Amino acid sequence: MMDSFFTFEGEPSTEFSVFIEDDHTNDSAEREYETASVPGMNGDILYSNGRLKNGTLPYNCWIADDYVANARNLRNFLLSVEGYGRLEDTRHPEEFRKAFFRGPQNFDDVVSYTAGKFTINFEVKPQRWLKSGEVWRTVNKGNIYNKELWPAQPIIRVYGNFSTDKQVSVGDYVFTVKKCAGYVDIDCEMQDAYNDSGSQNTNVNIVEFPVLVPGDNQVDYDSGVTGVDILPRWWRV
Repeated sequence: MMDSFFTFEGEPSTEFSVFIEDDHTNDSAEREYETASVPGMNGDILYSNGRLKNGTLPYNCWIADDYVANARNLRNFLLSVEGYGRLEDTRHPEEFRKAFFRGPQNFDDVVSYTAGKFTINFEVKPQRWLKSGEVWRTVNKGNIYNKELWPAQPIIRVYGNFSTDKQVSVGDYVFTVKKCAGYVDIDCEMQDAYNDSGSQNTNVNIVEFPVLVPGDNQVDYDSGVTGVDILPRWWRV
């Protein structure tokens, strides 16, 4: 389909006259296991490393016109992005991936340097993040429901103006905010606390950063905390 394309770090592939011919975007992630065999025992012993592995996401693409210039500009752009970037495509408009491009990039001429086809191999984290999880939700003393099968690592925003310890609970997780001037953001993925004035790590006490488990996650907090918002970061595989 000529209207199918990908966007990497905000740059749509159509800027290079590149369209997706077919892809492997429905392939799943891979769980990491180790196995061991024991003499006299049928089958292997299985050890889970408790993680999903990175994978390769290939897009089979073609350049519709101005092949030489667009191939040059595309490879220059892809290799200019260092580290993970945001990857989206029009075939899965509700999701995005965290991906990086290692290279090299090879092209096959199709019609006398006017068109070309090629495969771009992005290396991706196993999660398919949902764009719906990028929306802040006002929860306060309420429930936030995770309909996915995987625990999400949210950003939790605690509001208030206080300088004495206040406990906040999200599901079975409890942490303490010792001081708050307006708000404190708790990033449970990066394990960091901050607000617009800088780091707030010295003003929180967290033994285990909360996750939003599948199903219900009840939020509660001490008097003095005036509210809680959550950016849930839902994901699936």
